[in-house]
Amino acid sequence: MNLSTALTTTFLIALALLGHVKTSFASAFEPPPGQGEPGSTAGGASRPIRSTCVLSNTLDQLTVLAPKSYLGLTLQARPTFWVYLPATRANTLEFSLFDRQRKGIYQTRIDVANKKGFVKITLPESAPALNLNQSYNWTVALVCNPKRRTEDWVAGGWIQRQASPHSLQQKLNLATTDSDRATLYARSQFWYDAISLMINSKQAGSESGIKLWSATLEAAGLGRIDNPHTQKIVNR
Repeated sequence: MNLSTALTTTFLIALALLGHVKTSFASAFEPPPGQGEPGSTAGGASRPIRSTCVLSNTLDQLTVLAPKSYLGLTLQARPTFWVYLPATRANTLEFSLFDRQRKGIYQTRIDVANKKGFVKITLPESAPALNLNQSYNWTVALVCNPKRRTEDWVAGGWIQRQASPHSLQQKLNLATTDSDRATLYARSQFWYDAISLMINSKQAGSESGIKLWSATLEAAGLGRIDNPHTQKIVNR
């Protein structure tokens, strides 16, 4: 199976699984002007049909840190995506990126055996750069049963790259901390850039960064996952 076919298959499975479920996910900011809901897969997540993935004591959800009903913005040509991973039996997390026409752009797999916590997924130099002012759908799928991909636990969101407004760039040049820059990004609706800086600031032990991160998760209804002992998984 070639990459294009694999990505198309992944998208169709994700679309089928996401179309009939409802879940909670990060949506702390108001949508940018004119940015409506891009589609039924925006920020959704499907609970596994069977207990293939889920541990008996697992209450957490597979959660993408993405806006609920609109596409999030980024300044980056190859942005970073964040996912909260609950404890499961899955060994693999599959990340896929699609353009607005449902064409597969990029796909990678991450080893998540015995892992729990925040997963950082950055598009590598080998991946196509996001075009300005074009929206993209991204999904993550926990492969619960490699022989039956319809049992995947799937979540997804939308993203669009935009150029930095001159006023924002001026303010960023004057900012002195990641926490300050994250706040500026958030106020300008650049969700993905704000989230990455919040996490970096929190990990650095910044008191303001920790408070900003916790407040963001609480506002999004995700306070339960703000555990200082969660394990960060980096995909390079």
